[in-house]
Amino acid sequence: MKTSIVALAALVLPLVACGGAASSADPTAGESDELKRDACTKPALAAAEAEYGNAPDGTKVKVLTKSKKYRVTVGIGNPEDGAHDYYVEFPAGCSSTPKVTEVPFLPHPLRDAAHAAYDTILWGHGDTLASASETGASGLPKAAKQQFDSWTRAGNSNCSAVKAYEVKVHGASTFAVACDVVGDSIKLSFGIWDDKGSSVDQASVYGLSSGVGDKGVSWQNETFQVQD
Repeated sequence: MKTSIVALAALVLPLVACGGAASSADPTAGESDELKRDACTKPALAAAEAEYGNAPDGTKVKVLTKSKKYRVTVGIGNPEDGAHDYYVEFPAGCSSTPKVTEVPFLPHPLRDAAHAAYDTILWGHGDTLASASETGASGLPKAAKQQFDSWTRAGNSNCSAVKAYEVKVHGASTFAVACDVVGDSIKLSFGIWDDKGSSVDQASVYGLSSGVGDKGVSWQNETFQVQD
């Protein structure tokens, strides 16, 4: 049984790029000359690697505020733990003991409001998206259009229909691409994007009487890593 929108058809969502790996022998290998000359680079890397607590296997440093705040990626090539991003902040210059915190993952600002808006539509229309909200695919943001095209190219073996919708959330336009799923306990799968093309969230709809999720709607509750 398919259990998610991703399993259905590789939903196109933004990914966090981590950049190139540096040699574990030289923690500044691959960095720019300016970074190599920065007295905070090595202590920032050391502090982030200590917080990571495993083989760093590739690192990357980004200066946010010179001699004050850095973003360090550790574990780019680590197959066990994967890449983690940290803020490293020096309270009094590069020789001071830095504070290390992991870069947080947060929901899209419209996510919870979008849940409420789309749930209201789904529950009021038998767990389907209302035809009154349908829109043309040509007006979709790029990422949403890519998903629409991907599902459409796959033919009706996965989706008996692929449709686009525009729904206002707190006065802002959001766009959904939905697949009427063929031969599965999931009846409808859809993703939502804001008007800039950033992913808001995705959901699988099992039907009002299914007992799954909230009245048949199961949200992914996605979060996205903060970018600087």
